[in-house]
Amino acid sequence: MKHKRTLLWILPLLCGAPLVSVQSIVIAQNGEAQSVIVVDPGADQTTRYAVEELTRFLSRVTGANFEIIHAPRENTESIFVGPDAARL
Repeated sequence: MKHKRTLLWILPLLCGAPLVSVQSIVIAQNGEAQSVIVVDPGADQTTRYAVEELTRFLSRVTGANFEIIHAPRENTESIFVGPDAARL
């Protein structure tokens, strides 16, 4: 039985769980968006569709209207969509 307890304690260490750093952000609060959605202005049709779907979904879930922009804004949390958005 002692070996099973040791394995349960060691298993998360072997999987790297403590090495993962998670930072949370508030995307909306009280029906007001606290973040924006950033997409590359040259994004392809599939990425633009994904942005529209994400915006609709987040609005339904939070009751907030999310702005879609083409460059990150200082002091504003951003949700980057698409392979080129993070390079902006």
